[in-house]
Amino acid sequence: MVKPKIDFTDALENLLARVWQVSGDHLDSGFIRKTGEAVIDVRTIYRNKGEKLKGEKIKRYSQSIDFSQRRYRAGYIASFGERHAYLTYHHFKKIENVDQAVIPEPQKGELTVTVIGAGAALELFGLCYYYNENKSRIRKLKINFIERTSDWQSDRDSMLEMIIKKAFLKLRIIKKDITINLAQDGIMPLSREYDSLAKSDIILIYNVLNEITFYHTKMVWKNIEYILKICDKRVLILLVEPSAKYTISRIQPVIDQLSRCAKTILKSDEEEFVFNSGPLRIECSDSNSLNFRLFTKSN
Repeated sequence: MVKPKIDFTDALENLLARVWQVSGDHLDSGFIRKTGEAVIDVRTIYRNKGEKLKGEKIKRYSQSIDFSQRRYRAGYIASFGERHAYLTYHHFKKIENVDQAVIPEPQKGELTVTVIGAGAALELFGLCYYYNENKSRIRKLKINFIERTSDWQSDRDSMLEMIIKKAFLKLRIIKKDITINLAQDGIMPLSREYDSLAKSDIILIYNVLNEITFYHTKMVWKNIEYILKICDKRVLILLVEPSAKYTISRIQPVIDQLSRCAKTILKSDEEEFVFNSGPLRIECSDSNSLNFRLFTKSN
């Protein structure tokens, strides 16, 4: 087995330090506290869909989070970082058990991935882990990052440089940042990236649709449909949403449209994944670890 040269969980603190723009790769107690507070806010917004945060008079929804603020980006990464990184690997394994033939094989070591709602692109770790678990099947990874705000770009670059490239040393990455709001007509800017998008082998849509209001679902689908139509080969789509029971009205219309134009290989209702076994075990017992310092009651 070709294991990554670094562990994602160990590297996560480096990424958070970069988000907070602190020197070194270790968060002191002050930044641990700030990150922990941001985690509570982000989880409250995403899980409860409209809860008022402490000290605020208005309800907060995920689509209203101001990711230009470092605290929210740090809170999001700390809340969802490990889950997103490892879920991708987990989903590839589930699909492999159903029909391995639908998983795109890199051509001459090259794979093109389009990430819709890219954020910090945390899910790329699991993808790279899956493909390079037994041998270096991906040597060149081309990535189209589609994101509505440029605020994530520096953190995304840090993710690639500090985690992906260090974990998978033989991997060459070519990226393209495409800034569009899926809730608005994005056909013109998407068409300018036709050559890159048309080569997509895999499309990742993780934790995106729940941030869209029902009013905008038709436009969101119009943009996604355009990407699918220009793809010049069969493409694998992975769509993952948390707290589906709270956001089904926004998620279901796009799922219905996808089911009309694509073959469903695997569909799962909301379920709980526990990462308590190798190779993706998430540890929280070491008192020096980031998870222990962020999430134990003693802190």
